[in-house]
Amino acid sequence: MNKKLVSLTVLPALALTFVGTGAVSAFDGGERGSATPKEKVERLDAMFEKKAELFGLDVGSIKTAWAEGKTMEELAEEHGIDLEALRAQHNEQRKIRRIEHINILVAECLITQAQADARFERIEQREAERAERIANGEEVKRPKHRKRGKHRRGGFGF
Repeated sequence: MNKKLVSLTVLPALALTFVGTGAVSAFDGGERGSATPKEKVERLDAMFEKKAELFGLDVGSIKTAWAEGKTMEELAEEHGIDLEALRAQHNEQRKIRRIEHINILVAECLITQAQADARFERIEQREAERAERIANGEEVKRPKHRKRGKHRRGGFGF
C-alpha cells in the first residue's frame, strides 16, 4: 500500500516539477525581459534623448513629464507644440529607422533584396491606405497589440 501511495503522489509531483521547470526555462522573458538593468537604463536614456530632440526641449523637461506621468499630448499642449506636426515628424523618423533596419537585414544577408523591396512596397501601401482613411475622415485605429498613451510607461508614445 505504501508503494502505491508513493507512486500516486510522488511521481505526479515530480512530473509536474520537470514539466513546469522546462516551460519556465524555455521562456527567457523575451527581448525586453532579458535585458540587464544597465541595458534598460540605456534604453530609457535613449528614449529621453529622442523625445527631447523631437519636442525641441531639454532632456530634463522630458524626464520631469515622464516622472509626472504626463502624456506626450499633454506635454505638447503645455509647451505650445503643434501635435499634428510633431506626429508627422515622428512618423518620418520611424520610416527612416525602418528603412535603415531593412537595409541592415539585406547587408547581413538575412533577407534578399527582393524580400526587402516587397517589404518596402507593403509599408508604402499601408501608409497610403492610412492617409486615405484620414482624408476620408475615418478613425485611424492602432493595432490592438500596442498600448499607447496613459497606459504605456508614463504615457510616452503617440
